Amino acid sequence: RRLDPSSMEAQMGVARALIQLGNTEAEDEIYRTIALDSTHAAAHLMLAEFYRDTEEPIAMLLAYQDYLKLAPNDVEGHLGLALAYTEQGRYDLVMAITTQMYAIHHDKRYLAYLGQAMAARGDAEEAVRNFRIYILNLMPDQKALYEDLTLVATAEELLTYQALPSSQRPKFLREFWRRRDLTLTSGGLAREAEHYRRVWYALTHFSKAEKPWDKRGELYIRYGKPDYRSVSYRDNELPRAAVQAIKRRNANDLFNSGTRYDTTVGDIARLPRKSSVDATSMERDVRGI
Repeated sequence: RRLDPSSMEAQMGVARALIQLGNTEAEDEIYRTIALDSTHAAAHLMLAEFYRDTEEPIAMLLAYQDYLKLAPNDVEGHLGLALAYTEQGRYDLVMAITTQMYAIHHDKRYLAYLGQAMAARGDAEEAVRNFRIYILNLMPDQKALYEDLTLVATAEELLTYQALPSSQRPKFLREFWRRRDLTLTSGGLAREAEHYRRVWYALTHFSKAEKPWDKRGELYIRYGKPDYRSVSYRDNELPRAAVQAIKRRNANDLFNSGTRYDTTVGDIARLPRKSSVDATSMERDVRGI
């Protein structure tokens, strides 16, 4: 780049390298790339994916919109736009994008977004139908992740399920999800759709450092969306009092005893009552750690 400051290839390479290094100057280098040529579609896609990975949904949305002006029929761009709208809970727009683009490209990845949108609208049956078609078309190793009950079933349920012949498993699964259905009206379909959404979310957001997902993914599949979550690459709001209490306890155990205290829901009942936070509140908020 020093030899040729106008080289788009060199500038793109610098930006990519800084992204891979996790360097805080990566964002500036991407904008420098776009400044060299505002019509370079790949530079706009790089910016959109950067905001996707740093989980900045509004910036990601704007970047994908700019990219699609230059590449209006690109599948990855529309999937990114659907992700941005999904993260913001704008499900009507998710449905509009995925329905239109699936009709054109028949890319089954759109069905995962459509399933989430249908679930959010309360149509559990259609949500599960879309998720099942999406899962059916995955590679066997990916398909197995959605079908695995390890993170949601009890040990007894797992043993029972594994002992059943394949012909009896669908009936077991219908009852399994029905028992966990908080809506009490969908016959278990709402909880089944939520499980598929959680697995999809873990694979989308928590699989970069460890496959199929890291500890965050496991917790997300077990307990769902946390009440509080912090990230290292931006300022975060203060957590609720219950979350702060557990963080203080973890910090005390880590720095005063030299051992890490990995708090789980089961541990809450055994925590000494040193604060005014009640155990029920802490159980509710432990997912935010």
